[in-house]
Amino acid sequence: MKETTKDGESKMEAAQRVVSDLIKKIPNGLNVEIHVVKRGLGSVSVVAKGKYGEEIRIPSATEKYEIQWVPKTGLPVVMLKDFG
Repeated sequence: MKETTKDGESKMEAAQRVVSDLIKKIPNGLNVEIHVVKRGLGSVSVVAKGKYGEEIRIPSATEKYEIQWVPKTGLPVVMLKDFG
């Protein structure tokens, strides 16, 4: 992703910073995962996932993904839509 923000920062770097800052605010005691989800017509695929504090690689810069915060119990919470 080579597009830039108004401040001149690449959109990919800005998105990585925002997700990283958000993850750092999750209390350490919570057992959570972050999922990178690709949605298709009637299908949902988890294409990458990681635990709190791990680096998670986005498979493709040309595809759109949903980033989810997944607690140990309960439903996933969408953090970003159409990320890519």
